[in-house]
Amino acid sequence: GVRRSVEPDLAELTPAAGDTFVLCSDGLTGHVRDSEIAEIAVGAADPDSACEQLISLANERGGEDNITVLLVSCTA
Repeated sequence: GVRRSVEPDLAELTPAAGDTFVLCSDGLTGHVRDSEIAEIAVGAADPDSACEQLISLANERGGEDNITVLLVSCTA
């Protein structure tokens, strides 16, 4: 970032089997709505495919910033 310090948003969660977490930069959220992110994250064949779809969608809508996406699926 461009600031000397930042204040992160923190949350403590207890993941359960079947949960999916999306970690991403504002390059994604600046162009793709939360509801679209959720739909793609849970509907894709696999996490890699979901990430590719999300990045492609953000790029199609302007993508002028770096776009970083990581999906974590809990299986146990």
